[in-house]
Formats: sequence, structure tokens, C-alpha cells
Amino acid sequence: SGVEETTSTSIEGQFQDPAGAFVLSNVPPGNYVVEAVAPGYAPGFSEKFTITQAQSVTGITVRLGAGGQIVGVVLDPAGAPVARARVSTKPNDWTGSEFDLALGNQLPSNVTQAETYTNADGEFTLEALRPEKYQVRVVGTGLCEVIMTDVIVPDGAAKDLGAIQMIEGGTISGKVFDQAGRPVGNARVALRIDGRSGGSLPRFYN
Repeated sequence: SGVEETTSTSIEGQFQDPAGAFVLSNVPPGNYVVEAVAPGYAPGFSEKFTITQAQSVTGITVRLGAGGQIVGVVLDPAGAPVARARVSTKPNDWTGSEFDLALGNQLPSNVTQAETYTNADGEFTLEALRPEKYQVRVVGTGLCEVIMTDVIVPDGAAKDLGAIQMIEGGTISGKVFDQAGRPVGNARVALRIDGRSGGSLPRFYN
């Protein structure tokens, strides 16, 4: 895209103008690009520009293209299609950590965050994606999440991920006690990766 990673602001607007004109007001001094999103197009950026106090910047243009696609088919461990699996795109370095979740759309990135569900044949298509390097996550009921990184979306073409075979996970059970050995009935438990053992959640690289 030629634009360094950007961060969202709260300054935006929806415009209905046959000439494609827009005006954004009350912009603090700083360095910016304008992002435009419209149905049927991949999101696009303007060139970088700087605005100072009480300045008006005119002539900003944003060009939109068709973008690219990510396609594939999701299968269960037996090779049968998985219907209604959720397939989503994230920035390539997204971890899902509390820090990433707290940042939300403030995480610097130019990827198009999109989401869809597989059909009855396990097939999916994510459309109008800005050409970038993506992370793709697949979640199916009763199956382990699949995380695919370094998925490069070309401009005007589709990146075919082929068959994505999900796996079944195991079950962990136990009890929580205090120091005196008494059961603790209101604890929240969460699975964490033991970094010493090199363990990790399932990742599939294309």
C-alpha cells in the first residue's frame, strides 16, 4: 500500500456526494492519512499529510480498488466440511493478548479486519481486502482454533488457503484450593502457555 502502519482516530464521517467529496472538521495538529471505505471496494488511503493549528488542508484524494480475497475450505479431523466456522482476519502480529484486546482498533495496522462464516460445504470467501500481510483465524464449535500467519493478499486476486483441517482438543479438569486445603468455589481459571516448555497454541503456516 506504500503507507506505514496507521492508527484509527475518532474523527470520521459518512458522506453521500455524487462527486465523492468529504470534509472532516476539528482535526488536531499532526501527521495523518485519510482512509476511505465504501461497499464493493477495498479500503484505501490518501498520501500522508500534515495539518497545523487552524489550518485547512484541501485536495486530499483517496483511490479505492477492488482489493484481494482470501478463500479456502474448512474440514474437521475426519475430513468432513465444517459449516458455520468463523473465519476472521487480524494484523499479522496479533496475539489476542489482553494488551492487544485493550488496544482494539488502536493497534497500528493497515490490514482489513473482516469476518465471515463457512457455508454447508465448509467454503468461505473474505472479499475486498487491502493487499497486505494477514493473520487468519478459524474457530469451529468443539474444535481447536487454527491460526495462520504470513498470509499475503494480492491486489485484484485471491489467496487460496486450500483445505484447512481442524483438530479436536483435549479436556482439562481439576480443583482450586486455598493454602489451608479448603476448596475455593468462586475462582476464574484460564489456560496459559508454559514458556519454559516451548508449548504453544496450534498454528498453521502457509
